[in-house]
Amino acid sequence: MNPPPRILRGWRKAVAALPQADDSALLALAALCLERLRPAVIAAPGADGDLAAALRGLSAMLAPDCRLETGLAPSGPVDLLIVDLRRPETLPPQMPVAGITIAAGLAGETLDDEGRRAWRGLGDGRAAAILPLAGGIGLVAGGPAPPPALAALFKPMGVERTALLEVLGGTAASRRDARLRDMLERLSLLIAADPNLQPHGHSLARQLAARADAPLDGADPAALEDVIALLDQALAEVEGQVAHSRSAFGALSRPLNPYDIYGWSAVRFANLTARLIIRLSDAVAPSGSRRRQLAAVPLRLVRGVRNRGIRAVISDRIDFALARWRAWRRLGLRAKELVPAAATAGEPPEYDAWLRRHPDDPAGPTAAEIAQGPRISLILPVYKIPHAVLRRTIDSILDQAWPKWQLCLALADHGNAANQHLLEELAATDERVVLTVMPRNLGISGNSNAAFRLADGDFVALIDHDDEIGRGALLAVARAALGAPEIDFWYTDRDIVTGLGEYRIHPFFKPDWSPEMLLSANYLTHFNVFRRELLDRIGGWDPATDGAQDWDIFIRIAEITTRIRRVPGIFYHWRMIEGSSSTNVMAKPYVPAAQRRVVQGHLDRRGLAAVAEPHAKSGFHIAWSSPPPSALVLVLDPQGSAGAERCAAVAAMVEPGVAEASIAVAPIAGAAPAASMRTALAESQAEYVLVLSTAIERLSDDFLREQVGWLANIAEIAFVTALSFDPGGRVVEAGLVVDAAGHGHPLLRGEPMVCSSYLGSPSWYRNVRAASPLAVSFRRTELLAALDEVPENNEVQDWFVALCRAVGESRGRRGLVNPHSLAWLRAEASPPLPPFDPSVGADPYFHPALGSVVPLSLGG
Repeated sequence: MNPPPRILRGWRKAVAALPQADDSALLALAALCLERLRPAVIAAPGADGDLAAALRGLSAMLAPDCRLETGLAPSGPVDLLIVDLRRPETLPPQMPVAGITIAAGLAGETLDDEGRRAWRGLGDGRAAAILPLAGGIGLVAGGPAPPPALAALFKPMGVERTALLEVLGGTAASRRDARLRDMLERLSLLIAADPNLQPHGHSLARQLAARADAPLDGADPAALEDVIALLDQALAEVEGQVAHSRSAFGALSRPLNPYDIYGWSAVRFANLTARLIIRLSDAVAPSGSRRRQLAAVPLRLVRGVRNRGIRAVISDRIDFALARWRAWRRLGLRAKELVPAAATAGEPPEYDAWLRRHPDDPAGPTAAEIAQGPRISLILPVYKIPHAVLRRTIDSILDQAWPKWQLCLALADHGNAANQHLLEELAATDERVVLTVMPRNLGISGNSNAAFRLADGDFVALIDHDDEIGRGALLAVARAALGAPEIDFWYTDRDIVTGLGEYRIHPFFKPDWSPEMLLSANYLTHFNVFRRELLDRIGGWDPATDGAQDWDIFIRIAEITTRIRRVPGIFYHWRMIEGSSSTNVMAKPYVPAAQRRVVQGHLDRRGLAAVAEPHAKSGFHIAWSSPPPSALVLVLDPQGSAGAERCAAVAAMVEPGVAEASIAVAPIAGAAPAASMRTALAESQAEYVLVLSTAIERLSDDFLREQVGWLANIAEIAFVTALSFDPGGRVVEAGLVVDAAGHGHPLLRGEPMVCSSYLGSPSWYRNVRAASPLAVSFRRTELLAALDEVPENNEVQDWFVALCRAVGESRGRRGLVNPHSLAWLRAEASPPLPPFDPSVGADPYFHPALGSVVPLSLGG
């Protein structure tokens, strides 16, 4: 990213050259699209004179590798199309847009009939969404880019379109007030100048949402004037905050001067004393003790001075103290509670308390551990990242408690002298740091392969240039590897860190190895550690998967080893900044296509007759192309009170989607249904068995195919259970986790289908050990064998849990919750909740950090 002052200078020249308000607003939106989308080809048919010159200047600054075409007929598909509906003669005969269209002159009074027809044509079959804005300007998302690509331009950190833009759009459509056009240009200027400062915009959006919640169309002039005044006041406030932050950001971004007495000379001096201080602190204040908590602040300062210099530490502390003071003064809250509302979406406050109970401050390794433990090479490609953010990443590596690491850097950003100076200085002063300066940018995969060629460790670890790892991260993995030397692949839990580390939010406590979950989402994200020879064996990163390159690595490694294990603990911090997919997957619009190539490539390599279909809720839907085989439907009526008619009605719910399957209905009644079930299975020749409960009111379409497709194609799947809901659409069960006594606890009960919980989303594929007898499929022969192994039990729920485990884990297989196989239950039909037992933390698909299953909450 170019320095903000350069962008600001270019902006002033562009706006000064174009006095027309419409053209100024057009350039504002063009700059925003250029900065966010980084298009390869821009078309501005008929653009000439000052407008063409301004567009060339903006593209040279914000997307220097793109090509600008101004002819009336673009030579081919374009990523960004800029059209002027006030001049219909300049419209190309066809709209070959592949991404975003910006159109000028959208207000009805500025268009003739031909122009209005052209505008309607943009939305006819080619456009996915239309967003009119102030100044007679509008945006159209077209071609294969989904509507979120448009919304992503205006919702950093994954927020819905802000109230500010809704107010600007609605008011301008009715009044076209010059002050609003001016405010739009000011806001666009802020966004284009420095995307890293965008969190300040959320303050404005929240104020507007609270103060101006009524629609403005048709509002009386006095009310409209009040809203405009509020907008102006709030925008001025944001501009002041941005100016202050830019000053602080610039102080933190200054390149290190090796002769500066406050910089590297202080680092060299601090290195002489830091090791002694830390060793003494380990002896006097052991990890986890109250004394250690009191010593944590000075210890952090010592490490910070050692790694970054006094100036950077003092600047950090002053900026943080000012932020706390302003927050307390304005809202009366502690700074840690001031997580931006846009980022938290209801973040539970218990995570802050949990972090205080679990500080990442491990006791150092013993000499024996260091001698026997693995050397870990961290792969870190660097490209176009703010200097202060990169320093945070590097500091988190330098601060590791495990000393046997190697940092392999590939620098592909030649325009940032501060970053290059920092990395070259590190490589010259620390033998563990190796650096290659790329002659040109080869993309994330090519740069990662270049960094990997420098690695000589036993294991390699992945980390992004804008993320951080906890101080105990490498030590935790090294100790785990010493305890289980057969494991090939380790991963840890993660949370999200904002900006320059002000807040830690959104923890994700991952299940142990869950192969099918990896088909819905890259739940492993980063900081994954695996044997170097495995990465050699698969040939490194594939440039065809850029945008999902690490997901592809994990899937391909999992195809050659199943020795994969989790190291419990929040050791990886995914940074939330503009341009990161931690804020919004559409921050990188090319990512969804790359993700589909990764998942489909896995299915093809395994020879599976399935298609990976992108799915808005579940990431991907694995659609099996084989017809559903014959199935036996067993309707379970434990109390024997539903009656034959009810059992037949439940079985009939399966019928519409499986006309070609032979279905036999065998009602299983009574408190001990094993004998009836055994008889029905012995008499049937069906390949698969679907057990349904009389509590079911409705099933999703194509239910049987979704259930048995996995059993028919993947031998490691023991059973498939539906995702069940109550009548209000809340999850009843996404499978069960099992405690030491054999009781099943329902996962994600009470959650909506799409949410981000401590254990991920209910809408993902998910592996489990057991399920309730609601809607579960088995292979008939395996279920029949398990019935002979599991003793009768009057508690049908516990008996069925044992049955699932006998079919699954006792045979080295796993269960699957299929989020595309849905069952809705009667309101009173939710299985009862057993008392929480801490032993449930040993279930591989749960997590020892959690102290409750329903609801999910953190433990001690």
